[in-house]
Amino acid sequence: VTPLRSGKPVICRVVRNANTATYAKPKEFWKFKLDGTTADVFGGQVTNAATTVGELGALVDEFLPTNGAPPGSLFLVVIEGPAKAITATTGDVTIGIGNAVVAGAAGGVIDQDTNATAGTNSTLQSRGVIGLALEATNTTATSFLVLTRRMDGA
Repeated sequence: VTPLRSGKPVICRVVRNANTATYAKPKEFWKFKLDGTTADVFGGQVTNAATTVGELGALVDEFLPTNGAPPGSLFLVVIEGPAKAITATTGDVTIGIGNAVVAGAAGGVIDQDTNATAGTNSTLQSRGVIGLALEATNTTATSFLVLTRRMDGA
């Protein structure tokens, strides 16, 4: 049996941890810095673990040390291709193979709410899709494989 990631390309980006106190942990979904002052910041810096559906960001490199990337350091995030994500500690973590995943609590991901009503919530649910699950899961704080899609504006 060929592993799910065998021979599949992965696009990564070097980013800076712009948070002054928090370490970026492997497999967490971190949001891109949006400071509103310079366009060159977007996609090159991350500020913290995403906590809201619709936030734009990327999965932190799963091969970082357990402690993660310290504040101010450079590290890789996965922009496109197969990568490990971690399920959120709250929210709908019953995720089937092929289901879309979005940002959840504390850098974790949750199942996309396909029943979201029209309006802001519906827009955020579609805009915030990180990728498609390549493995099924139904447990909080568990890592699983996701086929990420590009959300960095490139």
